[in-house]
Amino acid sequence: PTFSLQRTQEMLRLLWEMNLNIPIYLDSPLALKICNIWDNKHFCTSVMENPYLRIIRSWEESQVLRQSNEHCIILSASGFLNGGRVVAHLKTLLPDSHNHIIFIGYSGENNLASQIKSNVKEVTVDGEVIKNLANITDLRSFSSHASYEELMDYYSSLRFNKLCLVHGNYNDKVE
Repeated sequence: PTFSLQRTQEMLRLLWEMNLNIPIYLDSPLALKICNIWDNKHFCTSVMENPYLRIIRSWEESQVLRQSNEHCIILSASGFLNGGRVVAHLKTLLPDSHNHIIFIGYSGENNLASQIKSNVKEVTVDGEVIKNLANITDLRSFSSHASYEELMDYYSSLRFNKLCLVHGNYNDKVE
């Protein structure tokens, strides 16, 4: 599971640099849209032209991939496992101990991702109880958030008329 913005692009770049000789599937319409407008010429001309990168464009193609027994890497959103095509992939991947799920970002507490990471024997995915037998790795090195001070420094350096923040807890109050 990956996040459509930033994390997908970081992982695609890293996998490109690793020069792996296995198919890498990008199965996230939003992540693909962001990749297509990414403001980095090197990313667009090199990473997105990786000969091993396969773009999944439709739900039907995603279903075929899900049923495939191919040795591959799949990047799919959402990173929090609360929606997106990754939910369907989980139903296929989790019950099979030959599969490996690598978490590459923060996923919060008391949710599906935290249950999977904690090796809960059975989890509920999209209303279905699924055995959790896949191998799990949590790469915490990819999870980082800027501090309040870092965010304020960054945003104060930008030129804008309005700023809308959409990440955070609604009940938290800034005093």
